[in-house]
Amino acid sequence: MVEKQEQGISMVFFALVLALLILPLLSVATDLTRYVWVRSVLQRGADAAAEAAAQRADIAHFQQTGEVRFEIDAQTEAVRVASAHVSPLLAKMVYPSLDYVVLDEGRNTVHVGLSANSRLLIAGGLRGTTVRVDGVAELRMRRSVRP
Repeated sequence: MVEKQEQGISMVFFALVLALLILPLLSVATDLTRYVWVRSVLQRGADAAAEAAAQRADIAHFQQTGEVRFEIDAQTEAVRVASAHVSPLLAKMVYPSLDYVVLDEGRNTVHVGLSANSRLLIAGGLRGTTVRVDGVAELRMRRSVRP
C-alpha cells in the first residue's frame, strides 16, 4: 500500500521534471519554429526583390549593343518589393533590414541580402539571433537573330 506521504513526493517529483525538462524543450521548439518562419519570409522577400530588380534590365540597350545594363530604378524596385514581402514580420515584432542590393552587370545577376534579429524565448527574450538570407536572380538574355 502506498502511503499518503509518498503520493505527495511523487507529485513534487513530477512537477520538478515538468519544470526542468519539458518547459525548456517547449521553448526550444517554439524558438526553432519562429526561426524557420522568419527565415522563410526573408527568403521569399529576397528572392522576389532580386527578381524584380532583374526585370528592370534595359532591353532596348541590350538589343542594340548586346551589353547588359540595368535601368536606373532597379535598386529602388528591389527595395520596394522586399519591403512589401517582409511586412508580416513587423506584426510579430521582428524588424527586417535590407543589407544590400548588388546589380552585377558583368555576370548578369542581382543579389539581394536581407536580415532580421529574432528574440529567443529560451534566453528570456534578452538575446536574439540574426537571420540572414541572400536572394539571387540571373538574367538570361539572348540577342535575336534577324533574317
